[in-house]
Amino acid sequence: MVKFHKIKVGNTSISNHSSLVLIAGPCVVESKSHAEEIAHFLKELTAKLGMGFVYKSSFDKANRTSIKGFRGLGIFKGLDILDQVKKKYNCPILTDVHDIEQCTIAGEVVDILQIPAFLCRQTDLILAAAQTGRAVNIKKGQFLAPWDIKNVVKKIDQLTKKQKPGIHHLSGKKDISYHDFAVQIFCNRFETSLIEKSQSKH
Repeated sequence: MVKFHKIKVGNTSISNHSSLVLIAGPCVVESKSHAEEIAHFLKELTAKLGMGFVYKSSFDKANRTSIKGFRGLGIFKGLDILDQVKKKYNCPILTDVHDIEQCTIAGEVVDILQIPAFLCRQTDLILAAAQTGRAVNIKKGQFLAPWDIKNVVKKIDQLTKKQKPGIHHLSGKKDISYHDFAVQIFCNRFETSLIEKSQSKH
């Protein structure tokens, strides 16, 4: 029988037996006032609904379609704003990381490091995120079948055999078409089973 584990991030617990947790926020950090306005609204909304809340925003959106697209305020200014949101609204913070150096810097501030979908197989990045001891959310790339994500999980499992584990979980789209969504719902059960089996080892 699979044992369900609880992931603790800041003052919020995430598990199949806990209240639903909303991970939400602006795509990228634009300004302190903008970040606080959205955090205030979401904090009040989730409290009213009896839900947990994790504020999500990127200090650098490195995967913009156009080179002219706004990427953010940079790692130090962006993280400073996220730290202020964390303290003012007493909520965990999730942000994206794109290279090894960012993991250590962001790990000093945020509670969850997110690996973008297009980088979900980058071994060094995944291990660097796990080594911070923070929770790691790996977004499954659309190019990767759900059953192939087990190899990503194994990378972290190998690391956690040698040191204190960084808790990890996975998320990702199961769409199979271009521009329009055709979601494969059956894949959800497979991914859930894979995550539970991995977490039961820790």
